[in-house]
Amino acid sequence: MRPVPTLHFGPFSLDGTEDGLWRGSQRCKLKAKAGAVLHYLVTHPERLVRKTELLAAIWPDVHVTDWVLTTCIREIRHVLGDVATTPRYIETVHRQGYRFIAPVTVADAPPSLPPSEGPLQPLRAHPLAPAVPQGSAHACRSR
Repeated sequence: MRPVPTLHFGPFSLDGTEDGLWRGSQRCKLKAKAGAVLHYLVTHPERLVRKTELLAAIWPDVHVTDWVLTTCIREIRHVLGDVATTPRYIETVHRQGYRFIAPVTVADAPPSLPPSEGPLQPLRAHPLAPAVPQGSAHACRSR
């Protein structure tokens, strides 16, 4: 059986497992559906993914509203430290859908950090981005 490739973007890696989102050695907690939305967007980078496509892919045979998708995107942005007005990862295309805009690389294993890098600090994508509070369900936690 072939290993599932790991997708890397910014300081994050997404390994396709249930615990899939990592920032270095810290696991980042996402609810299952938010993780599925992120995985779908990351595997379709730089392409407009329409809301209807995402809803059909993540919630097949279930009727849900756009609000469910909006809530997932908000949770993902919170964990990534992204801001909708100045996105680094997920761009909103008004009334149409979303586009994953960060460069994505694929590898079988996560890259090792250079020895000069110290411990990871909380990520803030923008001065207006909320800091992830300690103990938050969405904070990245060490392995």
